[in-house]
Amino acid sequence: MAPGNTGGPESPGEGKAGRSSNSAGVRWARRVQAPSVSARKILKATNLIRYIYASALASAVMATAGVALYLLVFPSGVVLVEAFVWFVEAITFLSLAVAFNIAASRTVYYKARFEILRIESLMALHSALIGVAIVVFIMGKAVFSKGSEPTPIMLALYPGVSGLVSYAIERYLFGKLRRLEVRLVSLKFVAEKLKLDVLLEEAGAAAIIVSNLTGLTIFETIIVVGVGLYLVYGLGSIALKNLLYLVGPGPGDERERVRRQIELVLSDMGYKPRRIRVESYGTFAEAEVWVEYPARATLDKSFRTSVAIARSLVARIPELLRAVVIMVPVRRTLVRRYQRTGQRR
Repeated sequence: MAPGNTGGPESPGEGKAGRSSNSAGVRWARRVQAPSVSARKILKATNLIRYIYASALASAVMATAGVALYLLVFPSGVVLVEAFVWFVEAITFLSLAVAFNIAASRTVYYKARFEILRIESLMALHSALIGVAIVVFIMGKAVFSKGSEPTPIMLALYPGVSGLVSYAIERYLFGKLRRLEVRLVSLKFVAEKLKLDVLLEEAGAAAIIVSNLTGLTIFETIIVVGVGLYLVYGLGSIALKNLLYLVGPGPGDERERVRRQIELVLSDMGYKPRRIRVESYGTFAEAEVWVEYPARATLDKSFRTSVAIARSLVARIPELLRAVVIMVPVRRTLVRRYQRTGQRR
Protein backbone atom coordinates (compact mmCIF):
# COMPACT_ATOMS: atom_id res chain seq x y z
CA MET A 1 0.00 0.00 0.00
CA ALA A 2 1.42 3.37 -1.01
CA PRO A 3 1.73 6.02 1.71
CA GLY A 4 -1.34 8.20 1.87
CA ASN A 5 -3.63 5.62 0.15
CA THR A 6 -6.77 4.61 2.01
CA GLY A 7 -6.61 1.06 0.74
CA GLY A 8 -9.66 1.23 -1.58
CA PRO A 9 -9.57 0.63 -5.34
CA GLU A 10 -8.76 3.56 -7.58
CA SER A 11 -11.66 5.01 -9.55
CA PRO A 12 -11.32 5.38 -13.34
CA GLY A 13 -9.32 8.39 -14.39
CA GLU A 14 -7.87 8.92 -10.91
CA GLY A 15 -4.94 6.54 -11.04
CA LYS A 16 -2.43 9.06 -12.29
CA ALA A 17 -3.71 11.77 -9.97
CA GLY A 18 -3.68 9.37 -7.04
CA ARG A 19 -0.11 8.31 -7.76
CA SER A 20 1.04 11.92 -8.06
CA SER A 21 -0.75 12.79 -4.82
CA ASN A 22 0.87 9.83 -3.08
CA SER A 23 4.32 10.75 -4.35
CA ALA A 24 3.80 14.33 -3.12
CA GLY A 25 2.77 12.94 0.24
CA VAL A 26 5.94 10.84 0.38
CA ARG A 27 8.12 13.87 -0.41
CA TRP A 28 6.33 15.90 2.28
CA ALA A 29 6.71 13.08 4.79
CA ARG A 30 10.43 12.99 4.11
CA ARG A 31 10.77 16.73 4.65
CA VAL A 32 8.65 16.94 7.81
CA GLN A 33 10.24 15.37 10.86
CA ALA A 34 9.26 15.16 14.49
CA PRO A 35 10.45 18.26 16.34
CA SER A 36 13.68 17.84 18.30
CA VAL A 37 14.02 18.48 22.01
CA SER A 38 15.71 21.82 21.30
CA ALA A 39 12.96 22.90 18.90
CA ARG A 40 10.29 22.01 21.45
CA LYS A 41 12.08 24.13 24.06
CA ILE A 42 12.21 27.13 21.72
CA LEU A 43 8.54 26.76 20.77
CA LYS A 44 7.57 26.46 24.43
CA ALA A 45 9.49 29.65 25.23
CA THR A 46 7.73 31.38 22.34
CA ASN A 47 4.39 30.62 23.97
CA LEU A 48 5.54 32.57 27.03
CA ILE A 49 5.87 35.75 24.97
CA ARG A 50 2.12 36.31 25.38
CA TYR A 51 2.86 37.72 28.85
CA ILE A 52 5.04 40.42 27.24
CA TYR A 53 2.25 41.20 24.77
CA ALA A 54 -0.09 41.65 27.74
CA SER A 55 2.39 44.05 29.35
CA ALA A 56 2.61 46.01 26.09
CA LEU A 57 -1.20 46.29 25.94
CA ALA A 58 -1.42 47.52 29.55
CA SER A 59 1.32 50.08 28.86
CA ALA A 60 -0.56 51.36 25.79
CA VAL A 61 -3.74 51.79 27.86
CA MET A 62 -1.89 53.78 30.54
CA ALA A 63 -0.22 55.96 27.89
CA THR A 64 -3.59 56.74 26.31
CA ALA A 65 -5.02 57.67 29.72
CA GLY A 66 -2.13 60.05 30.38
CA VAL A 67 -2.49 61.80 27.03
CA ALA A 68 -6.25 62.17 27.63
CA LEU A 69 -5.61 63.79 31.03
CA TYR A 70 -3.08 66.16 29.50
CA LEU A 71 -5.40 67.24 26.68
CA LEU A 72 -8.76 67.28 28.49
CA VAL A 73 -7.98 68.12 32.14
CA PHE A 74 -4.74 70.10 32.58
CA PRO A 75 -1.55 70.43 30.48
CA SER A 76 0.77 69.05 33.15
CA GLY A 77 4.35 68.33 32.19
CA VAL A 78 4.66 65.56 34.79
CA VAL A 79 1.59 63.77 33.45
CA LEU A 80 2.83 64.13 29.88
CA VAL A 81 6.23 62.68 30.81
CA GLU A 82 4.59 59.70 32.57
CA ALA A 83 2.39 59.11 29.51
CA PHE A 84 5.49 59.28 27.32
CA VAL A 85 7.23 56.69 29.52
CA TRP A 86 4.26 54.32 29.19
CA PHE A 87 4.14 54.87 25.43
CA VAL A 88 7.83 54.04 25.01
CA GLU A 89 7.42 50.98 27.24
CA ALA A 90 4.54 49.73 25.09
CA ILE A 91 6.69 50.03 21.96
CA THR A 92 9.67 48.46 23.73
CA PHE A 93 7.74 45.45 25.02
CA LEU A 94 6.02 44.93 21.69
CA SER A 95 9.28 45.10 19.71
CA LEU A 96 10.96 42.75 22.20
CA ALA A 97 8.19 40.15 21.83
CA VAL A 98 8.12 40.41 18.03
CA ALA A 99 11.92 40.15 17.83
CA PHE A 100 11.98 36.97 19.92
CA ASN A 101 9.17 35.42 17.88
CA ILE A 102 11.09 36.11 14.66
CA ALA A 103 14.35 34.79 16.11
CA ALA A 104 12.66 31.66 17.44
CA SER A 105 10.96 30.91 14.12
CA ARG A 106 14.21 31.41 12.18
CA THR A 107 16.10 29.22 14.66
CA VAL A 108 13.62 26.38 14.30
CA TYR A 109 13.68 26.77 10.51
CA TYR A 110 17.48 26.77 10.27
CA LYS A 111 17.70 24.15 13.03
CA ALA A 112 21.15 24.43 14.69
CA ARG A 113 21.61 28.18 14.16
CA PHE A 114 20.95 28.96 17.80
CA GLU A 115 23.10 32.10 17.63
CA ILE A 116 20.09 33.91 16.13
CA LEU A 117 18.56 33.85 19.61
CA ARG A 118 21.07 36.52 20.65
CA ILE A 119 18.65 39.02 19.14
CA GLU A 120 16.66 38.68 22.38
CA SER A 121 19.59 40.11 24.37
CA LEU A 122 20.18 42.72 21.67
CA MET A 123 16.61 44.00 22.00
CA ALA A 124 16.83 43.97 25.81
CA LEU A 125 20.06 46.00 25.61
CA HIS A 126 18.41 48.42 23.21
CA SER A 127 15.39 48.80 25.50
CA ALA A 128 17.58 49.41 28.56
CA LEU A 129 19.49 52.16 26.75
CA ILE A 130 16.21 53.76 25.67
CA GLY A 131 15.07 53.65 29.29
CA VAL A 132 18.27 55.40 30.39
CA ALA A 133 17.71 58.10 27.75
CA ILE A 134 14.12 58.66 28.95
CA VAL A 135 15.18 58.95 32.60
CA VAL A 136 17.96 61.42 31.71
CA PHE A 137 15.40 63.44 29.72
CA ILE A 138 13.03 63.53 32.71
CA MET A 139 15.86 64.58 35.03
CA GLY A 140 16.90 67.35 32.65
CA LYS A 141 13.35 68.58 32.32
CA ALA A 142 12.97 68.68 36.10
CA VAL A 143 16.24 70.58 36.59
CA PHE A 144 15.96 73.14 33.77
CA SER A 145 12.20 73.68 33.85
CA LYS A 146 11.33 77.37 34.30
CA GLY A 147 7.78 76.85 35.55
CA SER A 148 7.17 78.22 39.04
CA GLU A 149 3.67 76.79 39.55
CA PRO A 150 3.46 73.19 40.80
CA THR A 151 1.30 70.60 39.11
CA PRO A 152 -2.27 70.42 40.54
CA ILE A 153 -2.41 67.92 43.36
CA MET A 154 -5.34 66.01 41.87
CA LEU A 155 -3.15 64.93 38.95
CA ALA A 156 -0.85 63.14 41.39
CA LEU A 157 -3.34 60.28 41.09
CA TYR A 158 -2.07 59.44 37.60
CA PRO A 159 1.58 58.71 38.49
CA GLY A 160 0.39 57.09 41.73
CA VAL A 161 -1.96 54.72 39.90
CA SER A 162 0.74 54.15 37.28
CA GLY A 163 3.07 52.93 40.01
CA LEU A 164 0.43 50.53 41.30
CA VAL A 165 -0.20 49.18 37.81
CA SER A 166 3.54 48.70 37.22
CA TYR A 167 3.84 46.88 40.56
CA ALA A 168 0.88 44.60 39.77
CA ILE A 169 2.27 43.67 36.35
CA GLU A 170 5.76 43.15 37.79
CA ARG A 171 4.46 40.82 40.53
CA TYR A 172 2.43 38.92 37.95
CA LEU A 173 5.45 38.44 35.66
CA PHE A 174 7.79 37.41 38.48
CA GLY A 175 5.17 34.91 39.62
CA LYS A 176 5.16 33.42 36.13
CA LEU A 177 8.97 33.34 36.06
CA ARG A 178 9.12 31.36 39.30
CA ARG A 179 6.84 28.67 37.85
CA LEU A 180 8.64 28.37 34.51
CA GLU A 181 11.36 25.87 33.78
CA VAL A 182 13.02 28.21 31.26
CA ARG A 183 14.07 31.65 32.48
CA LEU A 184 13.07 33.78 29.53
CA VAL A 185 15.49 36.73 29.44
CA SER A 186 13.07 39.09 27.71
CA LEU A 187 10.33 38.32 30.26
CA LYS A 188 12.78 38.83 33.12
CA PHE A 189 13.88 42.14 31.62
CA VAL A 190 10.30 43.41 31.40
CA ALA A 191 9.67 42.48 35.04
CA GLU A 192 12.90 44.12 36.26
CA LYS A 193 12.21 47.30 34.27
CA LEU A 194 8.68 47.58 35.65
CA LYS A 195 10.10 47.19 39.15
CA LEU A 196 12.34 50.21 38.54
CA ASP A 197 9.49 52.16 36.93
CA VAL A 198 7.47 51.84 40.15
CA LEU A 199 10.03 54.06 41.90
CA LEU A 200 9.96 56.68 39.16
CA GLU A 201 6.16 56.86 39.07
CA GLU A 202 5.61 56.93 42.82
CA ALA A 203 8.37 59.53 43.15
CA GLY A 204 6.54 61.69 40.61
CA ALA A 205 3.33 61.46 42.66
CA ALA A 206 5.19 62.27 45.87
CA ALA A 207 6.92 65.22 44.18
CA ILE A 208 3.58 66.72 43.10
CA ILE A 209 2.10 66.36 46.59
CA VAL A 210 5.11 67.84 48.39
CA SER A 211 5.35 70.71 45.92
CA ASN A 212 1.69 71.59 46.45
CA LEU A 213 1.98 71.43 50.26
CA THR A 214 5.06 73.64 50.40
CA GLY A 215 4.46 75.76 47.32
CA LEU A 216 8.05 75.07 46.21
CA THR A 217 8.88 73.13 43.04
CA ILE A 218 12.40 72.41 44.31
CA PHE A 219 11.13 69.31 46.15
CA GLU A 220 9.71 67.97 42.91
CA THR A 221 13.09 68.47 41.25
CA ILE A 222 15.06 66.84 44.10
CA ILE A 223 12.86 63.71 44.22
CA VAL A 224 12.83 63.24 40.46
CA VAL A 225 16.62 63.66 40.13
CA GLY A 226 17.42 61.37 43.07
CA VAL A 227 15.20 58.54 41.88
CA GLY A 228 16.37 59.13 38.31
CA LEU A 229 20.00 58.50 39.27
CA TYR A 230 18.98 55.23 40.90
CA LEU A 231 17.07 54.21 37.77
CA VAL A 232 20.07 55.00 35.57
CA TYR A 233 22.17 52.69 37.77
CA GLY A 234 19.59 49.88 37.61
CA LEU A 235 19.02 50.12 33.86
CA GLY A 236 22.78 50.36 33.32
CA SER A 237 23.25 47.06 35.17
CA ILE A 238 20.59 45.41 33.00
CA ALA A 239 22.28 46.78 29.86
CA LEU A 240 25.68 45.47 30.97
CA LYS A 241 24.30 42.00 31.66
CA ASN A 242 22.70 41.76 28.22
CA LEU A 243 25.87 43.12 26.63
CA LEU A 244 27.76 40.17 28.12
CA TYR A 245 25.32 37.83 26.36
CA LEU A 246 26.25 39.47 23.05
CA VAL A 247 30.03 39.87 23.21
CA GLY A 248 31.06 36.88 25.31
CA PRO A 249 30.00 33.54 26.76
CA GLY A 250 27.51 35.28 29.03
CA PRO A 251 27.34 36.43 32.68
CA GLY A 252 29.31 34.28 35.08
CA ASP A 253 26.41 33.57 37.46
CA GLU A 254 24.19 32.25 34.65
CA ARG A 255 26.94 29.99 33.28
CA GLU A 256 27.75 28.73 36.77
CA ARG A 257 24.11 27.80 37.33
CA VAL A 258 23.99 25.73 34.14
CA ARG A 259 27.37 24.19 35.00
CA ARG A 260 26.06 22.98 38.36
CA GLN A 261 23.05 21.40 36.65
CA ILE A 262 25.37 19.58 34.24
CA GLU A 263 27.47 18.26 37.11
CA LEU A 264 24.34 17.02 38.87
CA VAL A 265 23.07 15.17 35.78
CA LEU A 266 26.48 13.57 35.19
CA SER A 267 26.68 12.52 38.83
CA ASP A 268 23.26 10.87 38.58
CA MET A 269 24.45 8.99 35.48
CA GLY A 270 27.65 7.86 37.23
CA TYR A 271 30.14 9.92 35.20
CA LYS A 272 32.82 12.37 36.29
CA PRO A 273 33.36 15.58 34.30
CA ARG A 274 36.88 16.80 33.70
CA ARG A 275 36.01 20.05 31.98
CA ILE A 276 32.73 21.94 31.40
CA ARG A 277 32.46 24.98 29.16
CA VAL A 278 29.11 26.80 28.99
CA GLU A 279 28.12 29.56 26.56
CA SER A 280 24.86 31.40 27.13
CA TYR A 281 22.75 33.05 24.41
CA GLY A 282 20.42 34.65 26.93
CA THR A 283 17.48 32.39 27.65
CA PHE A 284 19.26 29.31 26.32
CA ALA A 285 22.80 27.95 26.40
CA GLU A 286 25.06 25.29 24.94
CA ALA A 287 27.86 23.33 26.58
CA GLU A 288 31.04 21.44 25.82
CA VAL A 289 31.66 18.67 28.36
CA TRP A 290 34.71 16.44 28.77
CA VAL A 291 33.78 13.21 30.54
CA GLU A 292 36.25 10.67 31.91
CA TYR A 293 35.82 7.18 30.49
CA PRO A 294 37.84 3.93 30.73
CA ALA A 295 40.71 3.90 28.23
CA ARG A 296 40.03 0.27 27.26
CA ALA A 297 36.61 1.10 25.83
CA THR A 298 36.23 0.83 22.07
CA LEU A 299 35.78 3.88 19.89
CA ASP A 300 32.27 2.81 18.90
CA LYS A 301 31.20 2.36 22.53
CA SER A 302 32.70 5.72 23.51
CA PHE A 303 30.83 7.44 20.68
CA ARG A 304 27.49 5.88 21.57
CA THR A 305 28.02 6.77 25.23
CA SER A 306 28.84 10.40 24.38
CA VAL A 307 25.67 10.68 22.28
CA ALA A 308 23.57 9.21 25.10
CA ILE A 309 25.07 11.64 27.63
CA ALA A 310 24.51 14.62 25.32
CA ARG A 311 20.88 13.67 24.78
CA SER A 312 20.33 13.28 28.53
CA LEU A 313 21.86 16.69 29.23
CA VAL A 314 19.68 18.44 26.65
CA ALA A 315 16.56 16.59 27.80
CA ARG A 316 17.04 17.20 31.54
CA ILE A 317 18.39 20.77 31.59
CA PRO A 318 15.74 23.27 30.40
CA GLU A 319 18.18 25.99 29.27
CA LEU A 320 20.47 23.67 27.29
CA LEU A 321 19.87 23.49 23.53
CA ARG A 322 23.05 21.74 22.44
CA ALA A 323 25.71 19.68 24.20
CA VAL A 324 29.01 18.43 22.79
CA VAL A 325 30.35 15.55 24.89
CA ILE A 326 33.98 14.45 24.52
CA MET A 327 35.08 11.19 26.12
CA VAL A 328 38.62 11.32 27.54
CA PRO A 329 40.60 8.51 29.23
CA VAL A 330 40.71 8.38 33.00
CA ARG A 331 43.84 10.08 34.34
CA ARG A 332 44.88 7.12 36.49
CA THR A 333 44.86 4.87 33.43
CA LEU A 334 47.13 7.26 31.56
CA VAL A 335 49.56 7.42 34.51
CA ARG A 336 49.78 3.61 34.78
CA ARG A 337 50.37 3.26 31.04
CA TYR A 338 53.15 5.89 31.15
CA GLN A 339 54.82 4.14 34.10
CA ARG A 340 54.69 0.75 32.38
CA THR A 341 56.20 2.20 29.22
CA GLY A 342 59.01 3.80 31.23
CA GLN A 343 59.77 0.50 33.01
CA ARG A 344 59.97 -1.40 29.73
CA ARG A 345 62.53 1.07 28.44
